[in-house]
Amino acid sequence: MEPHYRTKNYKWVIVALCFLVIFICLGFCSSNKSLYLAAITDALHIKRSAFSINDSFRFISTAVVNVFFGTLVKKFGTKKLIVAGFLCLILSSLIYSYATNIFVFYIGGIFLGIGLSWTTTTMVGCVINKWCKENTGTIMGAVLAANGLGGALAAQIVTPIIYQEGNPFGYQDAYKLVALILLVVSVFIVIFLKRSLPKMTVRNMFIKSTHADKAGSVLNTALLLKNRIFILRQYVFFLQVLYCKLLTALPPHI
Repeated sequence: MEPHYRTKNYKWVIVALCFLVIFICLGFCSSNKSLYLAAITDALHIKRSAFSINDSFRFISTAVVNVFFGTLVKKFGTKKLIVAGFLCLILSSLIYSYATNIFVFYIGGIFLGIGLSWTTTTMVGCVINKWCKENTGTIMGAVLAANGLGGALAAQIVTPIIYQEGNPFGYQDAYKLVALILLVVSVFIVIFLKRSLPKMTVRNMFIKSTHADKAGSVLNTALLLKNRIFILRQYVFFLQVLYCKLLTALPPHI
């Protein structure tokens, strides 16, 4: 009998894990980051313009890591990178929790950027494309919806902790709680996220070998055209993201 993770239905376990990763990583580590701003700057008497540079370190580290994303996935695999991403997010939360100097927050921003690059949109898309050969766009859209749901839940959990009455350092407890949640979820990732794909059945292998020669030249031409269009779309998407990040990150520094 084949291991359970090699069966066809295990892809839905992978989809559920991807949903959970987006729910926690983006929901608790990114979507509600602005909730901490007033608490941290007031408690430590830091200028908000100086603290907002922390986001610049985050985006720069994400951009640098994404340049080598394909190489890292090929060398280490998706599971190891996701686990490493969780470790970076945990370290980032702990740094934010104990930091008393603005430069230490910047270091936390670097680990946050690295962690999010290895656990969120790009990585989840890579995993889903590997496991789900049909309705990939629909599944990916449903998984990314976890961002909003996670952010809504996280706001209800961390806000009362951040703004505790009589405790200006409540944000430290909130970051420690987030680190604990990340640790628990990372255990699920280590246990249930498998690198192996479902085995190809004999029938599928026969069908594939039968049609391979006939469709080979057409398929290669289609893939070449598709790759060019894909590269163009990625370039346009990169410019859009860069423009949006400049609009959101640059004004506080001016």
